[in-house]
Amino acid sequence: MYKKYWCILFLFLLLTFSCSSQIIDTSIFAFQNKIVETASADSTTYVVIKSLTLKGNNKTNIDFISSQINIKVGDSVKAYSVYETFHLSKQLLYNTNLFSEIKFEGGLNTNKELSIEIYVKERVYVFIAPEFMLIDRNFNVWWNNFDADLNRTVYGINFLHNNLTGNNDKLSVSLNAGYTKKISAAYFSPVFKNNFNHGIALGCSYSALKEFNYQTSDSNKQRFYSTKNYEQKNFIFKSSYQIRKNFFRKHIFSFALNYLEYPDTIIAINSLLLNSTSSKLRFPEISYTYQYLHVDNVNFPLIGKKYSIEFNKKGLRWNKEMNAFCLNISYQKFNALPHKYFSQIGFFSSIKLPFEQSFINQKALGYGNYYLRGLEYYVIDGVASFLSTFTLEKKLLDFKIPLPFKIKNEKNIPFAFYGKGFADFGYSYNKKELPTLLNNKLLYTGGLGIDLLTLYDIKLSIEYSINQLGEKGVFLHTNNIVQFK
Repeated sequence: MYKKYWCILFLFLLLTFSCSSQIIDTSIFAFQNKIVETASADSTTYVVIKSLTLKGNNKTNIDFISSQINIKVGDSVKAYSVYETFHLSKQLLYNTNLFSEIKFEGGLNTNKELSIEIYVKERVYVFIAPEFMLIDRNFNVWWNNFDADLNRTVYGINFLHNNLTGNNDKLSVSLNAGYTKKISAAYFSPVFKNNFNHGIALGCSYSALKEFNYQTSDSNKQRFYSTKNYEQKNFIFKSSYQIRKNFFRKHIFSFALNYLEYPDTIIAINSLLLNSTSSKLRFPEISYTYQYLHVDNVNFPLIGKKYSIEFNKKGLRWNKEMNAFCLNISYQKFNALPHKYFSQIGFFSSIKLPFEQSFINQKALGYGNYYLRGLEYYVIDGVASFLSTFTLEKKLLDFKIPLPFKIKNEKNIPFAFYGKGFADFGYSYNKKELPTLLNNKLLYTGGLGIDLLTLYDIKLSIEYSINQLGEKGVFLHTNNIVQFK
């Protein structure tokens, strides 16, 4: 039954790992040619970086920018390696999400000494804006399952500063009302005590809900419990410390305190919700994450790879109420192919031990970004799961539209359109053989879509998908680029 799908998968993997191309940055390539010509260079000729000047960084600290690039004053660089060296520095700077444009210029003297000027265009860092959010998992669930009910929305105001002290540190404060009441604050800095390889993060939030998911139906649909008042409450305090080993690798250590409170009546309906006779639960949480990230654009990768492994422990005591050890693994590879084609593969897996877990610890496929495209209406709970994603994408066109008003340094809004085809495979295992539609079986979906990329790497995806049940539909997704890392 699955033979044709495995053949397609094999061909896609062969294409991804055997064929490759490169996106040439013409400005840096011309810069290298200028240096080679001026120095009359051959493959053994070196040039020395005599000076490095930064321009356009009105807010961002020079020391922070210097810590993010792989070139320093006094470095010797092969003339024919200037492109690779400077192109990498440009990528590293762009992936800080601080600049919308980066340009390298310079000149070479008779002693083969190179003077470099880096021009940056800073983004808008401060946002004070109204918020409007859906309480449902995605737009299609809200639109189709709940008839676009505006009562199932959260509104409020959010303050965000993406470069508070000039070191790429972020401060966020939000106040929300509506279907959910929430107040939250978070701060993240990649610099700790003037050490650019160490960073910290602190955050806390309190929320109260009128409605919450307490069970999953036999057809893998969420069941909700509604109350007149805001009876389901959550509080979390979280802190983390990160160590950057080089430009691409990080170690992240996190600690959190959690408090959950449910109405007493729900425990009688689903005793497995918390695996407890109490409707209140307090527990600590510790985690360690190893992260590798080397891509051309962190918000919309086309070239490179990233992977991570996370060990997470909820509850320090080995008791029944909260005892979950979780291992999460992810791997993604992005490859440029000839004729403006791009391939992407992703492998994600999660396992929770012991297998006897409360309902709140069994969330797997269908939550957050961990879903199969085409199964957006379903949730597949489980204690062990995996997801494989395959995408073949082609850049169709790009253009800019002049802004009718000025936003800091931005004069135009860029648009880029990518057409794509995709296929996803997944599996969610539950030890208790629950009679559900999608648990404990191989899942597969596929479809076509268009990605729109615009200012500050905001992405909108429109996808037409079909799943193994024969269901078809159009789905809308957006990325969230305002986040703490």
